[in-house]
Amino acid sequence: MPVNSKRFFVVYLYKNYMIIIKLLGGAKKTFPQYAPDTSETTISELLHDMVQNLPPNTPIPDTKNILVAVNGVDSSALDGRNTIIRDGDVVSIIPIIHGGSSGLWFDIPPYVVLVFCARADAINLDEVRQSYPTLRIQAINPQYVLSESHLRRILEISITAEKNKDILSNNLEIDIIQRLAGTTQISRAIQMAGAPTNDTCLVISLGESRELRQLLCNVQCSTMKFSGDVERLQQTFGFAQSHKHAGYNLEDILVECASILR
Repeated sequence: MPVNSKRFFVVYLYKNYMIIIKLLGGAKKTFPQYAPDTSETTISELLHDMVQNLPPNTPIPDTKNILVAVNGVDSSALDGRNTIIRDGDVVSIIPIIHGGSSGLWFDIPPYVVLVFCARADAINLDEVRQSYPTLRIQAINPQYVLSESHLRRILEISITAEKNKDILSNNLEIDIIQRLAGTTQISRAIQMAGAPTNDTCLVISLGESRELRQLLCNVQCSTMKFSGDVERLQQTFGFAQSHKHAGYNLEDILVECASILR
């Protein structure tokens, strides 16, 4: 019988063993509540059995584009879909899609980039950075991001500057905030575009996909969204009607201002 818990979405008890299944993001809607009847199985067998136990006329979930973690470790770092699940293991199922609570993924060489939303008061950046020292991680105010395109263009500028050894403040994470805020003053940039203390923030993480997936398994994400404050950005960056009449859009102005910072 399912037992509700604040920490885990679903806890199944069966005979003398316990398997904990965490359904994250869209997986909570597409995957069934299922209690395996064996104390040892593989990820592949588990997913197959979950699909076979769907109610009639239920859409089949996409089992290919998902991340499955066992005890917080990405299964790709273990034996993949052949990873054995035993008594007491915690299995996390996360759909890997563009947007949603599974975050936004794209490549800007040499990095793989993962962007996700989280409550600022629910994520401790210092602790996360210590846990994942090979990743570059920064939290920002989503009001300074108009769209995926805007964020990606800013990140491309920062990463290119790092490659060319022309980065602001000699720190990629700070460079990203400075370019989003349009200022070389670190304290002002953090005040403007840094993560709000009691609201949702955008977490930008750069590194290798395996580490990023493991990070995603161990944080509590919110639904992915951009909430750019157009009026504030127009005032901050001096976007006038003359720019609009000349065919410029706000995103182009923001990117241009970010690119010329020195």
